[in-house]
Amino acid sequence: MWGRAEEILRVLPFFLIVSFPMLQKDYCLRPMTEDDLDKVMHIELRAFPAPWTVLAYALELRHNKDAFYMVLETKQEGIVGYIGVWCIDEVSQIVRVAVGKEHRRQGWAARLLEKATHIAVGKGAQVVTLEVRESNAAAIAFYESQGFSPIDRIKGFYTNPDEDAICLLKTLSMSS
Repeated sequence: MWGRAEEILRVLPFFLIVSFPMLQKDYCLRPMTEDDLDKVMHIELRAFPAPWTVLAYALELRHNKDAFYMVLETKQEGIVGYIGVWCIDEVSQIVRVAVGKEHRRQGWAARLLEKATHIAVGKGAQVVTLEVRESNAAAIAFYESQGFSPIDRIKGFYTNPDEDAICLLKTLSMSS
C-alpha cells in the first residue's frame, strides 16, 4: 500500500504543474485555442500595421499541421502575448510574435521565444528564422540579444507601409 501512496506523492507535483501551471508561477505558456482569438486579436490589431484576421488564425489552428501557436497568460492580466511557429524539417519559422504594448519590456517576449525554440528543437529544428521590418530597430536589437543574427534583406516584404524585411536566424542546440 505504501508503494502506491509513494507513487501518488511522486506524481502529484507533476500533476499540479500540468493541470494548474499558475500555481507554480505567475504566468503560463499554453497552446493557443480558438477561444483565445478575441484576446489575441486585441493585441494583434495594436501590434501590427498589417494584422492577420481572425479567420487566418482559425485556419492556422485548425489545418496547419506544421504550426504551433502559444499564448502567454498571467494571473492578473490574462493573455499578454503569443507566438506562432512553423516547423518544417530542420527549419522553424517564427511567423508571429507579439506582446501587448502595456506589457512590453517585462521579459514576456523572451519567455515566448525561449519556449518556442525549445519546442522547435524537440521537433527536430536546427535553426529558427524570422523577419522583422527594417525600421523596427528595437525589435532587431531584441532578437539579436536573444541570439539571432541578420542574414538577409528581403526587398518589399512588407506593405502598409511598403518596407524591406531583415531576415534573422538563430542556430539551435539541444540545450535551446
